[in-house]
Amino acid sequence: MENWDDFVSSEMLNLYISGELSRDEAITIEQIAAVHEGLREEIRSIIHALFEYSKSKGKSLYPRVQHSIRTITDFLDAVEEKYNEEWEKEPSRKGGLATILKMLNPVPEINENSRSEDFAIWANNADLAPDKPYKNIFIREIDKNARMTSYLIWVKNNTFPEVHDNEREKFFILEGTCTVDINDGEETYDLVPGQYFNVPLHKKHTVIVTSAIPCKAILQHIER
Repeated sequence: MENWDDFVSSEMLNLYISGELSRDEAITIEQIAAVHEGLREEIRSIIHALFEYSKSKGKSLYPRVQHSIRTITDFLDAVEEKYNEEWEKEPSRKGGLATILKMLNPVPEINENSRSEDFAIWANNADLAPDKPYKNIFIREIDKNARMTSYLIWVKNNTFPEVHDNEREKFFILEGTCTVDINDGEETYDLVPGQYFNVPLHKKHTVIVTSAIPCKAILQHIER
């Protein structure tokens, strides 16, 4: 097969990336992409341009398109890790979000209207999950700008007591449950998935996990 564009048109690629091709048509494109680096580069280029366009318009891509891009970029990553023969036989459509999603989408600031869906592309990204054993806390930075840093955090037991004077801390619970203790029991708040907490300034606080599984959350530090 000399030229991939003899077999795959730009229109087909756009339909493939948006998730509008049939399963058999998608597999055909993936079989060609598995052996043609130029086609893989073209697919990545179109995806990048799509995100840049959506950013310029201040809009997010439709969830269906984001899901399609997720599976496509997982496929491309696997091919480029030397799994070409497996992909030619039967490309997998595994879950997990690709690096391009986390790079091109800023994490929204947590507020009273936040929902789990707002953070799904980070929370469900297998690349961001703990990649080594941890005793109590695992934390990974996922976004940073001039005023706010966002993290994914997993806590098995509890956080260490701390006080914030010069920055605000917020967190949104994704999995597990916890109790927030303010000033050694002066106030306590029980949180479940889908709830958020805005830590008060100048007060000691700690988080105590109350579930059998680690408490997973989006954590944000915001400059005053």
